[in-house]
Amino acid sequence: MTLPINVDPASKKVSVDDSYFEDLNEKQAKELRTQIDQLNSLNRYMVGLNSDVPPTPEHITQQVTTQVNKLKETGTLAVKQDKLKEAIKHFSLAIDMALKRPPWEATQYTIEELCKCLGPRADAYMSQNLWPDAYCDAALLVLLKPMDAKNHYRKGRCLESVRKYNEAKAAYTAGLSISPEDSDLKASLKEVNELLKKN
Repeated sequence: MTLPINVDPASKKVSVDDSYFEDLNEKQAKELRTQIDQLNSLNRYMVGLNSDVPPTPEHITQQVTTQVNKLKETGTLAVKQDKLKEAIKHFSLAIDMALKRPPWEATQYTIEELCKCLGPRADAYMSQNLWPDAYCDAALLVLLKPMDAKNHYRKGRCLESVRKYNEAKAAYTAGLSISPEDSDLKASLKEVNELLKKN
């Protein structure tokens, strides 16, 4: 069976006749829609290139870099002024912007950019006692940059705040294995060990 693909000549958007979906089960229809969305997303990047071939992965879109840096700097300034909600908003916008990089650009560059914004946002969330949001950022940071002890500290603080002391202890211990002299990690591990004795 052939796929009845339509391409809009003006927008270059790809679509499939609705009638084709009638013969698919729910899972197949969802997968096809996802693939069409991915194709259209890639197509949008390609149309914007004005070239038949995308650049090499080392080529980084400077406009995106500039925007991400500006938003991060604005967020950092807002933290210094104790405007934490505003800071979170700017860090979030910077993260969204970093994730909009063309798919052929080096992933490592995107990861570095994300980590530079996720860390301060996690700290701002923690300052606002928004522990679930802070934990999401901290857990992602541990996955993206596992050799950064501060990310394990952030994760541990979030877990400790919701009384998951054993998990918090594991996070602090992981951080100390990377940075054995870190005073924040040492103090937090001591604190969580005392809490575990009481419970």
